[in-house]
Amino acid sequence: MTISEVSSQKPGTGTIERTLRALAVVAEIGPEGSGLTAIAERLSLPAPTVHRLLRILSQEDFVVLDEVRHLYRPGAEFYRVAARVLAGFDESRLVLPTLEKLAARFNETVVFGRFHPVEGALSFVARADGSQLLQYRIEMNRADPVIWGASGKAVLAQLDDEVIEQLLEDVSHRRGAMSERALPELSELQEQVRRIRADGFAVSEGEKLPDARGIGVPVFDARGVVGSITLTSPRSRLPHSEVSVIGAALIEASKELSTKLGATPSE
Repeated sequence: MTISEVSSQKPGTGTIERTLRALAVVAEIGPEGSGLTAIAERLSLPAPTVHRLLRILSQEDFVVLDEVRHLYRPGAEFYRVAARVLAGFDESRLVLPTLEKLAARFNETVVFGRFHPVEGALSFVARADGSQLLQYRIEMNRADPVIWGASGKAVLAQLDDEVIEQLLEDVSHRRGAMSERALPELSELQEQVRRIRADGFAVSEGEKLPDARGIGVPVFDARGVVGSITLTSPRSRLPHSEVSVIGAALIEASKELSTKLGATPSE
């Protein structure tokens, strides 16, 4: 259950349930904090009840109260526990059920790519396959620049225009397997990015692998874009008319997954 789902549940009668829901709301609000009345409204609970719950959390330093501004925000113990959880967290385990569901629905291979912002690259770290075999090989755990392929461009479109221009320049000066490919012109890349932002998903055909079509969408966590989900199949097997249907399904799957990863739910 996600933080948003917890905080939107109807009030329970148990103190533990209510306390966890209060903690979830404070976590979602974040370091800027929120007042007692606003938290009570989010929980659909009376303010005195919420005050008691927050006092319990404050005693264990999971929540702190700014005495001057009268705002509650996450405390040091909450951050410590969260850091320990994140240290051992592998998002590929969390994304696999989503990939498997999509692979079963469309009977094609679906992959999750993790974004490496420092390198401006993406590597596939999880995959699920349909019963139809691919006629090409997908390289796992190899970082490739995000300027190629639907998986990379789905991420690229979430970056600032200045960053995109810099990434293209960086790739042009690097040597490696992908540098053997012709670089797209900046104007061409900018047009593709505009289309991806408008459609919500990226489509590529034969950019990284011959006869391969990729349909990719970005995935987010609390800090921003963290990777992408991409369905890949031979162009000859996947009618172009199905691209928009698959794109819409990937967008919905990404919204659910992004919420689980801590991103603020989109409207």
